[in-house]
Amino acid sequence: MRALRRQQDRKTKPPELVVEHSPAAEPSPSLRVNFEHRPGLSQAAEPLLVLASPTIGLCGVFDSAGGAGAETVTAPAGTRGGTWAAARAAREAVHSRTDLLSVGSRAWHAGFDESRAYVEQPPSAPRPDLTTELLGAIQRKLAEKTAEGRARNSGDKSPLMKTRPATMAAAWFDLDAGEVTAAWAGDSRVYMLMPVSGLQQVTTDDLETGADALEDLTQDSPMSNCISADTDFTIHERRINFDLPAVLFAASDGCFGYVATPLHFELMLLSTMNGALSWQDWQERLQAAIERAAGDDASLAGFALGWRDFSECREAYAPRRLQCADQARNYDALATGVSRLQQSLESATADLATARQQLWDEYRTSYESLLSTRVRDVS
Repeated sequence: MRALRRQQDRKTKPPELVVEHSPAAEPSPSLRVNFEHRPGLSQAAEPLLVLASPTIGLCGVFDSAGGAGAETVTAPAGTRGGTWAAARAAREAVHSRTDLLSVGSRAWHAGFDESRAYVEQPPSAPRPDLTTELLGAIQRKLAEKTAEGRARNSGDKSPLMKTRPATMAAAWFDLDAGEVTAAWAGDSRVYMLMPVSGLQQVTTDDLETGADALEDLTQDSPMSNCISADTDFTIHERRINFDLPAVLFAASDGCFGYVATPLHFELMLLSTMNGALSWQDWQERLQAAIERAAGDDASLAGFALGWRDFSECREAYAPRRLQCADQARNYDALATGVSRLQQSLESATADLATARQQLWDEYRTSYESLLSTRVRDVS
C-alpha cells in the first residue's frame, strides 16, 4: 500500500529546469520533478515539457505500470524492465507529435518576435486531432521497440519480450482559447491548481475497482487500462475551459500516492510554494518534499499559466494554503495522537515480552526441578 510509507536519507541531485521549445518561443514558468527511488534504476521516463509558443505548451509524465512488465530488455545503461522501455517509448512518441500543437490554434504563428503580430492560421487548415495522433504514434513506437527487442534476442533462448506496460498523463494548453486538453492511460494524473478552488483532478484513474483518490491511497487496485505493446489500450481525452491564472501539471502516482489524504498533496504544493522565493526555488522545495514522502519513482511536469511573476502567484495562493492547513489540522492532530499511542503500544508490548521472559526465568527453576530425575524408556 502506498499510504503513509516513508523513505529517509536519500541523496539526489536537485533537478534542472528542462523545457524543450522552439527558438522563437519565450520560456514560461515551469515545474519539473524527477525522483529516482533507486538511483539509476528508475522505471519512469523523464518528464516532458514542450513550449510551442508563449500561449501553447504541453506537459507529460510517463511511468511504469507497477509490476506488470516483468520481462527485461537490453539497454545502453544495462538490463532494464519492459516497463522502463515502454515509458520511454511513450515519451518519445508524444514528443514526436508536439509539432502539431500550434496547427489550427488561435495562436498559430510562424517565427513571431516582439515586433511581429500573430499570424492567423487559414480556416481551411483545421486543428488536428492530437489525441488520435498520439495513440497512433505510441502504437507505432511500441511495435518498433518490440521488433528491435526480438532482433536482439533472436539467438537467445530466453523468452522474447511481449508486454510493455506503462502509464501516461499529458496535457496541452491554449491560452488564447482558454482551453486545456488532458490525455491519459493508467493512473498517472493531470491536475489544475486554482487560486480559489484549489487542486482539481482532471483525469480519471484507470482502476478496476473504480476507487476514488482517497480509497486509492490505501488499496492496490489493478489497472483496467494502460499502454501495452501486445494488448489493446485506450487513450482517454478530456477538454476543459479554465480562467487564468492557474497552474497546470501532470504527475505520476509516486507524487500523490504517499500522502495521508488528497488534501495533503495540495498542502504540499502550496506549502513549498509559500516558502519559496522563485519558480526555481519552488521546484527544488517541491522535489525535496516529494522525496521525503515518496516510496516509489516520482515525476511531475507543469506550467504556471498567466502569472506576472512568482510573487504574484505565491500571494494569490496564500489564502488557499491557510484554508487547507486549517482543514488538515484536526486530522493531523489525530494522526499524531495515534502515532504516539502506537509508539506507546510498541514500547509497552516490548516491556511485556521482557517481563514475561523474566518471570519465566525466575519461575522455571522450581517448576522444572523434577524434570532432571532419571527417565526409563520402554518400547
